[in-house]
Amino acid sequence: LRSLESIMLSKRGELRVILLLMIAMGLGWLLILARIADSMSPEPPGRTEQTHLKEEKERVKGKLSSFSSAPASRSWQMMEKSLGGFVPSRDWSNLTHLIMVAGHTVFMGTDFSSAGSQGDRWFLYDYQRNQFDWFLQHITAGVKLAQEDPSSLLLFSGGATRMLAGPRTEAQSYWLYADAQDWFLDPSKYTRMQIESLKHRVHTEDFARDSFENLLFSICRFRQLTGRYPEKITVVSLPFKEKRFREIHRKALRFPIHRFEFVGRGGSPPAAVEGELRHSLTPYERDPYGCR
Repeated sequence: LRSLESIMLSKRGELRVILLLMIAMGLGWLLILARIADSMSPEPPGRTEQTHLKEEKERVKGKLSSFSSAPASRSWQMMEKSLGGFVPSRDWSNLTHLIMVAGHTVFMGTDFSSAGSQGDRWFLYDYQRNQFDWFLQHITAGVKLAQEDPSSLLLFSGGATRMLAGPRTEAQSYWLYADAQDWFLDPSKYTRMQIESLKHRVHTEDFARDSFENLLFSICRFRQLTGRYPEKITVVSLPFKEKRFREIHRKALRFPIHRFEFVGRGGSPPAAVEGELRHSLTPYERDPYGCR
């Protein structure tokens, strides 16, 4: 019996030793994994970097404009919250006037220098074929307005709205066309520096799919590029769309009416006016934010 008891005690001792070894090995692996995870995680910013980031954020925040004549709406507060930490990459903080040209078509060719005479190379729906010249007028009008106001930022707005055109956007097509025309400035009357200075204040908004997004996304894009919201907005589009932009979209975003202008270029054929009322104006009057 004593020998059997001694054997059992020895077995218990071996089991205890094995158990302790397994625990030690497990702790060792945990320490190794913890060191690996610690080496992969980014180091927290030091006090100097934290101070710099805080000062930079305060600098940008100090440049943000506010609406003095109307209280900030919920939509403006949401945009402020989502874009409040953006630091402008260029010195556009002195620009206060947003000029937005709403896109309507995409250029399918490669020679933008002659794109104005290649109506068949622009992706036009049947009802748009008689409106091509009007779209070109929108581009030139937007550039002219930007030239006249050095405190303005011109944005061509429009996304990749034509599936068969691939990733090309309306905004890119408009910008590249204007650039190929030297921004419609006569080189004999303007220096290269003057042309480049104008070009510097023209950019694109490449995601809008309809008129409401044209206005909303362009305001966000202006805020993203300049670090502030626009104090004045000018929209360039077809004349029969003025009520939609001025009375519905502007009102939905609660932008002050006395700081909003609409520039119409082109005609207002009866069929287009009827289509505007049936397919755009009436639906947006019922649902200003286009959610339903």
